[in-house]
Amino acid sequence: MPNRDELIAHDRTISEIADHLEIDNLVYQSVENLRKSIIGDSGIKDLEMSCFTGSYVTGTVNKEYLNWVENEYKS
Repeated sequence: MPNRDELIAHDRTISEIADHLEIDNLVYQSVENLRKSIIGDSGIKDLEMSCFTGSYVTGTVNKEYLNWVENEYKS
């Protein structure tokens, strides 16, 4: 899994990402609209969206833990 520094959007604006990708425009879908489009009328109440929101269902993953994992990966 890449660390934050390896992600294309890290410390870049939408315009900078578009320039880097050599595209005319870039649009992000909101997390809420993504959730709605997946769930639709299915009866599913919610989704695990931690990769988009940073809110993990375990409740034990926090910024300090993620920094530790990232540093372990780099070493």
